[in-house]
This record gives sequence, structure tokens and C-alpha cells, in this order.
Amino acid sequence: MIKFDAAFGNQTRYIELMQPNGAGGDYVILIDRLYNGSINKTSDGWRVYFNSDQFTATDADILIDMIAHVE
Repeated sequence: MIKFDAAFGNQTRYIELMQPNGAGGDYVILIDRLYNGSINKTSDGWRVYFNSDQFTATDADILIDMIAHVE
């Protein structure tokens, strides 16, 4: 599990990248302990799926980089 605080505008949020049991390399994205998307390993590499459009491709790249250093 990867845990960190991140700035969202004027707010600081608690982020967890958690790999549920039996997830087969997939991670869930929790922001303030609420589900906000997933990160899935495919044959083409990592894919990030957010529950909203408030996140950018740069946000996804940062999360993938964090997971790649753990794997």
C-alpha cells in the first residue's frame, strides 16, 4: 500500500493506492478513504481510470510512476 498527502487547490487530501487481495496487480485509488478510481496493469502497460474528470494525464502519470517503483 502506498500512502501520502497531496495538495488539491487549497486542501490537503490523504491518498492511498491499495492493492486488494486477489486483484492480480490492480490497485484502487482512495482519496480521503473514498474510492476514486483504479490503476490496472494490462499487456500494454498501466492504465488509470478515475471516477471524475477533475484529474489530468499528469496525475495519472505520477500515480503510475509511484506504483512502478514498488512493483
